[in-house]
Amino acid sequence: LMHLDAVIQRLISGENAAIRAEWVDACDIIGRKVRRGNVEGVVTALDTDGALILAIGTGLRRVGCGDITVVDVL
Repeated sequence: LMHLDAVIQRLISGENAAIRAEWVDACDIIGRKVRRGNVEGVVTALDTDGALILAIGTGLRRVGCGDITVVDVL
């Protein structure tokens, strides 16, 4: 709870971008190849809503909620 309170205090003080960057880094998904249903691609980013942005053969595709499978193993 103390850690959660510290993060909330950081949010209140306006450190949203730094906290988001830490969260994206902790996800360890950028650059990984994933699959959701019949869509497969490399994760290039996470948008501000937490959706994955995948590079697929035809361009970029946003993948919101749902299960994904990591295709590659680091």
